[in-house]
Amino acid sequence: MDESQVIWQKLRTKQNHLDLLDERNRSIRQQREEQFENLQQKRNQLLHMMERKYQMMQHYLGQVDVDTTEERARLNRIASDFSQAVSIGFIRNQRALEQSIEKEEIEYRRERRKLEEDIDTLHRRKTTLEQEKRKG
Repeated sequence: MDESQVIWQKLRTKQNHLDLLDERNRSIRQQREEQFENLQQKRNQLLHMMERKYQMMQHYLGQVDVDTTEERARLNRIASDFSQAVSIGFIRNQRALEQSIEKEEIEYRRERRKLEEDIDTLHRRKTTLEQEKRKG
């Protein structure tokens, strides 16, 4: 195999790596979007569940014939604490997911830039080789 064929083979290999890298990046991005949607859905489900239980307890407290002021205040604190805990957990997981996405994007760009530089180098080498063949 002459040098020109070796260069073409390396170019195809590098281009295939680049294509696979792009495809992997698209797949990872899609997975992260799904994870984010799942995270939002879980938060919403928890808040909805808490709201149903809260309404049920409010209804129950409204049915009894005694003063329920303390119980209502306690119920409000519990609901508020639960809502805060869900929001804090969501924000914490959202930040972790965003940091993961950022790290993956940096790594992807680094790998892509390296492959593009390698491809450019091979193209220049191929051009130089072709010019030398024409001259010589």
